[in-house]
Amino acid sequence: MRRACERAPDKAHHWNSLGNLLTKHLGRYDEAESAYRKSAELDPKFAYPGTT
Repeated sequence: MRRACERAPDKAHHWNSLGNLLTKHLGRYDEAESAYRKSAELDPKFAYPGTT
């Protein structure tokens, strides 16, 4: 997922998916919050943390 974010840093859904991965599977909440914030910054209408 990080690679997808690096390759297409302007895609909000990549950042949201990274946040989901970090939260649900790795328990890395601080990093997940940063990814969710980046997603919301890129596309406020897409900001649905934890739902994809």
